[in-house]
Amino acid sequence: LGDSIAVNAGLSVPIRRLRWLSLTAEANLEVADHDKSIEALPALLPGGVVRDTGGQTLYLTPGIQVRPLSNLTLSLSVQLPVYQNLNGTQLGSGPNLNLGVFTRLGGS
Repeated sequence: LGDSIAVNAGLSVPIRRLRWLSLTAEANLEVADHDKSIEALPALLPGGVVRDTGGQTLYLTPGIQVRPLSNLTLSLSVQLPVYQNLNGTQLGSGPNLNLGVFTRLGGS
């Protein structure tokens, strides 16, 4: 809990001979400040900061996209944490499997 920001950048590269298939890559950065809760908790540090909160995590996310229809895209990617600084004792993140279904409704 506290102030946080997430930044994502990615690309999708269509396979020339297989126009329905693309390779994808993404970088995801998540930064969270220490919780500055004003509650009187046992983990409260001087200045009202809750101990062992916040941190930074950088993920690299390779994947694929398949377009079986002109208005339907299916995606599969694996989000891999390559850097974590968790500001103390916290549960870290392991690899995450991402599945996506995208469609375009109406219009052309």
